[in-house]
Amino acid sequence: MGDLNDYKLINTKSIRHFNLAKEAIVRNQPEGVAFPSNLDDIKKARYGFYYFMLQLLTEFSDYDDITEIITDQEFNSTFFNNRDNDEGIDAIYIDEDKYEINLFNFKYRESFNEDREQSKNEAILSSKFLAAYKTGINDTNGKIKHFIDEIIKCNKSNHEWKTYFYIISNENKTLSPNDTNLQQLNSIYGVIIKTIGINEIMELSPLRPSKINARLVLPNEAVMSFQENSLSSNISYIVRMPLTTLIRLTCKDENSRLKHDLEEDDLLYNEDIDLNVLYDNVRGYIIRSKYNQNIEETLENNPSKFFYYNNGITIVADEINTTECNSKTKLKITINNLQVLNGGQTLRTIHKFNKNNPNNIINKLSKAEVLVRLLKVTDEELKSKIGENTNSQNSIDNMDLKSLRKEQLDIEHFFKEHEILYIRKKGDTGEDNKIYKDNISMLLLGQMLLSISGYPENISNKRKDIFTKYYDELFVRNENLISLSTIAMIQKYREIESSYTRQNGKISVQKKMYVLYLSYKLKRDDFNNLSIELENFVKKYMENHKTQKAESRLFITSEFKDAMDEQFSIQ
Repeated sequence: MGDLNDYKLINTKSIRHFNLAKEAIVRNQPEGVAFPSNLDDIKKARYGFYYFMLQLLTEFSDYDDITEIITDQEFNSTFFNNRDNDEGIDAIYIDEDKYEINLFNFKYRESFNEDREQSKNEAILSSKFLAAYKTGINDTNGKIKHFIDEIIKCNKSNHEWKTYFYIISNENKTLSPNDTNLQQLNSIYGVIIKTIGINEIMELSPLRPSKINARLVLPNEAVMSFQENSLSSNISYIVRMPLTTLIRLTCKDENSRLKHDLEEDDLLYNEDIDLNVLYDNVRGYIIRSKYNQNIEETLENNPSKFFYYNNGITIVADEINTTECNSKTKLKITINNLQVLNGGQTLRTIHKFNKNNPNNIINKLSKAEVLVRLLKVTDEELKSKIGENTNSQNSIDNMDLKSLRKEQLDIEHFFKEHEILYIRKKGDTGEDNKIYKDNISMLLLGQMLLSISGYPENISNKRKDIFTKYYDELFVRNENLISLSTIAMIQKYREIESSYTRQNGKISVQKKMYVLYLSYKLKRDDFNNLSIELENFVKKYMENHKTQKAESRLFITSEFKDAMDEQFSIQ
């Protein structure tokens, strides 16, 4: 269960997200609409909570993208003078890659109450919205109308779409999936309901870690040592570890972590996982996972077989020291600054199973063991490659796999010197005492680099290629990446954003990237003129080709890009 400190941390991070999103809000405001000057911390936290959660639960990291999908009436009225009814839905994200429709309802509480539960009324208020896209009769207005029209198109297509409805609040108790009202929404509208409260938010959030140290004692036969070669001073270990020991090593209580001679396992029932151990784990908390359920079922019904069924856990540490004990029949292992690189979902599920029932620690978990690799690794590049390779056999986004690579850490450090927050991990707000002038996600940086490299047509429909096919060219072999030219590119992109918006109102990332591409190829910084020339070319191209395609579909075609190159005499 969450506590007051967790509530305060979520509040602080929400305010920080709002402050980071402010420039994006200003960039997207219509001409003549001023940013409100009377926002108190409660309102900042409420609006920042939207950005915080949507960054964690969607593919979007950039605040501009998130601003576009927020449909909440109060938010849009406050910042954009748009008072269209939100019909009980505060944000909508349509994932065309996964064929998923994600609906979000938020409730931000101004004070902490340990016993307060989420309100089911929030879900019921969305009935009109759900009815509109199910029946196809859409009499709504504004953003909501646009999204419902898009959802209707999705449901009419031949693809199998799933709709998830997230009920999210900073409350301690979430609604039960068995609630009658929630089951009725699922039955009538076919939506899969997910409830998220303080505990789930803390699981999802990347926390800048403090060092975690631990001690354990294992029988000699349960430990195998490994050295890369006979001259190496780095000795790692592969161990057969009882789950009760794993729980103790990764729990919040420092005294328990260091108490290697703890014999009363039932005392561990009250221990929560210390999420600091998962900061370097490339896979975040997964709200929807059949694998977590399978793990729980094994622990419940066949704990002695857990070792056979589970792939194991990979732990890296700065130091791993061993001492023989008990007449050399056992090995005492001291681990300094440990991080779980692989097996985070397994670890979370084990801790959750432990908390489900006070008898589980003795009757179930004490009978189960798991394979654990304890690796002494101080080299950040090696650590990132271990994380990438030990996770790559599972379904993890390639961008997340690359987020721990040395070159990404180097970019983060370089950008920090120039007061730019580099968002490698979703939900990260940087150092608490650091003020940033701008923020850039890994994806947006990759899109910029790909565009000026000559491929603006690939920044949306082939964006996965940024972290696979084009990755080494953009991030590894790019000698100018860690330089002022990259800072200048970001500044140029922001200027294009402001200039284009003044000329044409809200615009897509695709158009901004095309202007960036033209600016670099033509060596021109007159962004107003470039945006006008691009708009004129798009209009002429559509007329000449008599195409009914949306602009967004044109921009991803090589034919359009080739024709534009010819028009602007780009070789």
